[in-house]
Amino acid sequence: MRIYRDLHVLPDHARGAAVAIGNFDGLHLGHRAVLTAAQETAHARGIPSAVLTFAPHPRRFFVPQTPPMALEPFHLRLRRLQALGVDIVYIARFNAPFSQQTAEEFLAQVLVAQLGVRHVVTGANFIFGHRRGGNAALLQDTASRYGFTYHAVDAQADAQQAYASSRVRQYLSAGAMAEAAAVLGRPYEIIGRVQHGQKRGRRLGYPTANIIPLSSQLLPAFGVYAVRYAVAEPLAPESAPVQWRPGVAYLGTRPTYAGEQPWLEVHALDTPEPLYGHRLRVQLLAHLRPDMSFATDEALQAQIAVDITKAKQVLEAPHA
Repeated sequence: MRIYRDLHVLPDHARGAAVAIGNFDGLHLGHRAVLTAAQETAHARGIPSAVLTFAPHPRRFFVPQTPPMALEPFHLRLRRLQALGVDIVYIARFNAPFSQQTAEEFLAQVLVAQLGVRHVVTGANFIFGHRRGGNAALLQDTASRYGFTYHAVDAQADAQQAYASSRVRQYLSAGAMAEAAAVLGRPYEIIGRVQHGQKRGRRLGYPTANIIPLSSQLLPAFGVYAVRYAVAEPLAPESAPVQWRPGVAYLGTRPTYAGEQPWLEVHALDTPEPLYGHRLRVQLLAHLRPDMSFATDEALQAQIAVDITKAKQVLEAPHA
């Protein structure tokens, strides 16, 4: 997969693609439908499949004081796009000049002049251009004039409602991990490098691999989770086989010890191995209990034993 951040100097082989446009935060099942539509057209016409996305997220640009937390780090989103077979990713820098483009300027200058698009796919509710002046209807009406074809993908939904990143955020805030996974099409995941902590877990008899989550990533409800984890090999493609291992994890600020910064602390339920310095992928499968403070180490030890029993029950269930 080729990635281009400067759209003004694209080589010829990076132009003329079938392009899916969107932020694609979380790459949930609704996003996947847009990507699939672009890829199907690309394969049928013998042209590259591509994604046009934006960095930073437009809402982060327009409302910097309360920016939206990403559902996953941008680099992980790129790995997922690669695993899905996308040929090209264009990353448009969303800054003041870009935000001032009218919808027609975006069509003429970005899609046609810079990318040379042959086909465009968006969600049916896609909005673009200064003051939100463009939408799917405008794309449909003007595509042929600009020399490309266009397809709008209807909103995808389950029996509850449409798939949406906002819906995933609501589920995560409630610790509803199975519901979030049903929209994402996979378990929610935190990835980070294992850090040296204060060895409290080891002292209590439950050693942990500790990760400081990215401050820009949305964290689910604090508390204890049944998880599975794997070492993220730096050179392995996202599609490579993953050796998942069972675990129980604590996510929170450690109020028992007057902590402030959120940590993810993973305790292996099989034979642990040294993980310091490794990047760890942690999938949060089920929220077992909320965060809480304990008066003594002994009380915390007793609760950890209960947490481990519950985590094993979740992980050994047929659906886990």
